[in-house]
Amino acid sequence: MPRYLVAINLHDNYVPFVEGLLSLSCKSREEVDGFVAKAIAAGGSTHDKPQDYGFMYTHSFVDLDGHGWGFIHMSAMPA
Repeated sequence: MPRYLVAINLHDNYVPFVEGLLSLSCKSREEVDGFVAKAIAAGGSTHDKPQDYGFMYTHSFVDLDGHGWGFIHMSAMPA
């Protein structure tokens, strides 16, 4: 379910907008890191470091519109 936020423009009018979080599955850890590196080079940002859970590797970035993108590589099911 989207989370609705409120922003204030220069004229003190409240403007509602929707924030989204998208997650995509990747074929490898390198593909995860490659997508995040390209996004950061294009002006995106990241607020965290990659997370390695053994069976799953994740990393994310926030695009210029403020939407979060998560990338996940799962190599096996957890034991």
